[in-house]
Amino acid sequence: MLIDFAMYGALGVVLGALGGLFGIGGALIAIPVLGMWFGLDQQMAQGTALVMSVPNVYLALYRYHQRNKIELRQALPLVLMSFCFAWLGAMLAVGVDAGLIRWGFIGFLLAITLYNLFKLYGSVRQPVNGSRFGWPSYGALGALAGTTGGM
Repeated sequence: MLIDFAMYGALGVVLGALGGLFGIGGALIAIPVLGMWFGLDQQMAQGTALVMSVPNVYLALYRYHQRNKIELRQALPLVLMSFCFAWLGAMLAVGVDAGLIRWGFIGFLLAITLYNLFKLYGSVRQPVNGSRFGWPSYGALGALAGTTGGM
């Protein structure tokens, strides 16, 4: 029991640090570790990572907002739609086979990896100070992110 507590504590420290560093809340790292190392099925690993991510995201949001003020006009549609559609994604996820969700998660991680490799080695684009899209686009992105996040 004490060794389990120590292992989960150490995992929390590492995931919290990496999540804050990369701005991901640690879930992208926690889910595979909880599944492979701790033996949790996919839904349990994802649910555990979601609970763990709440304080990480709150603290990272606070620090990022101190450095760069968050544009509420862009963030609000993301937050509202993501919150609503996360419920839908979670409802879908509990009815789907854990193996299928695991393969979907693997595909998601591969897509993120390929996207980041393309951004790293692709053509360099100048950063944009404003948004290229209006607030309805942020709502659509929030709906997509909420649904996939819930799953």
